[in-house]
Amino acid sequence: MAEPEPVPPEYRQTLLPDPFLSVARLLAFPLPSQSQDNYCVDIRAFWSTDPPNIECTLAILEDLPIPPPAVITALGNDLASQRSSIIYAHITDSQSTSFPLWILMYWKEVSNLRIHVRTPWNNAQLHILEKRKLWRSPESRKLCDAAERAMFTLPWTGHTFGLTEKEPTVKLSWYLSQKWLSTTHANQCLDILRGDLSCSANDLDQEIVSPTFFTRLRTLFQTHKRVPYGNNPGCRDLWAIGSDLAIGDRTSIGGIANINGNHWVAVVIDMTQSQILYGDSLGGRNAELLDAISWWIESHTRQTLDHSDLQIAPQNDDYNCLIFASNALRHHYLLVPLLSGTPNDADAEGLVMFKRLCTRDSDLRVMTEQNEEGRILTYRSEPAGRDIFFFPTSILASFPSYEHAATCSILKVLDRSSEDEDDTPMSDATRLTKFPTEIPTNNPSLSTTPTPMHTRPSLKRKHWSSDEPRKSADLRQWFTKVCSEEAKVDRLRMVNEHQQIMESRSEADLAAQARTKRCKTENATVRQQNHRERIKQAEIKTGKRDCHGKLVKMANLVSSSSDRSPTLSLKCPVQIEC
Repeated sequence: MAEPEPVPPEYRQTLLPDPFLSVARLLAFPLPSQSQDNYCVDIRAFWSTDPPNIECTLAILEDLPIPPPAVITALGNDLASQRSSIIYAHITDSQSTSFPLWILMYWKEVSNLRIHVRTPWNNAQLHILEKRKLWRSPESRKLCDAAERAMFTLPWTGHTFGLTEKEPTVKLSWYLSQKWLSTTHANQCLDILRGDLSCSANDLDQEIVSPTFFTRLRTLFQTHKRVPYGNNPGCRDLWAIGSDLAIGDRTSIGGIANINGNHWVAVVIDMTQSQILYGDSLGGRNAELLDAISWWIESHTRQTLDHSDLQIAPQNDDYNCLIFASNALRHHYLLVPLLSGTPNDADAEGLVMFKRLCTRDSDLRVMTEQNEEGRILTYRSEPAGRDIFFFPTSILASFPSYEHAATCSILKVLDRSSEDEDDTPMSDATRLTKFPTEIPTNNPSLSTTPTPMHTRPSLKRKHWSSDEPRKSADLRQWFTKVCSEEAKVDRLRMVNEHQQIMESRSEADLAAQARTKRCKTENATVRQQNHRERIKQAEIKTGKRDCHGKLVKMANLVSSSSDRSPTLSLKCPVQIEC
């Protein structure tokens, strides 16, 4: 299907928000409103045979409401009927004004921007304002202020950084609403928990799994009679985790599971206590999930774990189950206080999670640049030792493509290859004018004056004038004149010293590798001994060993008659200590 005519780059920079704007700046950007009238408008009335007769500026377009989403979709499907221009047919007083055909794409982008991005963030901002009015404590008000400040650092476009899933940043607005949080948000909460566990002094043998782990576990439990667990190639990761539990490399597994597609619960498998902890903010237990976990544990460890309740706050609403499940896991692993169970307490926890995710995104976000079409591009790292710099964004926007701009914008500041060229450093203005960069004249926000840029001073020999005093005589006291043989011996000495340093470094590396290997062997031995000790304690409980750890075996006594009658076997229990 044909696409509408794109918005020219010179108009895009002023009519549409920059992709690098923060969420707070996006909410302040002037966008036209969208008509919500459901009256029938003939699609053919929008096309006009007259040429465009108006200059499209932001001051004009922001006062004209765009058509409803259904009309914009119908116009996009009726491109075969388009003429020379387009008019605002849904507005009665603008029938004589003709606009360029790219206005249709402008309508489409503004409509998508308002529906999918701006409306969720507007609702999030209203959510913060409502909570600030309800909450009277200074701590709660500071939390609202921190959430609003986070909107000034989070870009409105692109995906989140520092998380296992790359999702649009607009998904973070769900924490500032009364929406039911999805799997994406469950993974984000678990990412924060993993980071806190790695920075804590707790046991590192604990593992936090994603919600899909328990979903796949239930599916595997339902189909294990038809497809054996050990022969299923799609469950190798589940088998690896189960093997870690069996040999003691993992002592605990925690995560958040989905129940019936609309509810989140917290689950912890604690091998040290031989328990499966289940926490549901609405109460009760899911027998299918617990049976699947028990079957999976028995398949690897031959142990039957008890089912117990995980401490979790009660839920009094219908959308904060993920917040309560995440808080239950944090309470179990990090001893974070449990929530009180009130909606306000859960909403405050949502603000905290939003602030932490924004901080994580800001700390791990990659520096990006944009081209004239508004797409986000990431700079590639350059080799060490190269002195380069880039044109600013305003100059990059005039190039036909980012690749061409990046090629033309890289300037070599240090060039020692040619000695015949002029050593006089080139001024910043002269350097910029050497490249054919044309600034759009119809964009008043862009200046036609070349932007001065910072450069490093040239390290080449400076031309001294006859009237300028020289200071080379004072420098001779720091140097000693030697013959070529002495210089050769000195260079040989430096080479030998360098070789000795490198050999010592290689020996240190080999010693470090040996220590690492020895530590791994010792840790494996300790884990094996602990595993054997656990098996021994389990056999003492089942009666295979006595209280001293000695094996208890059964002996068979066979007695035969003197006349070689058929052998009569008598099995008598006799305890034999080994």
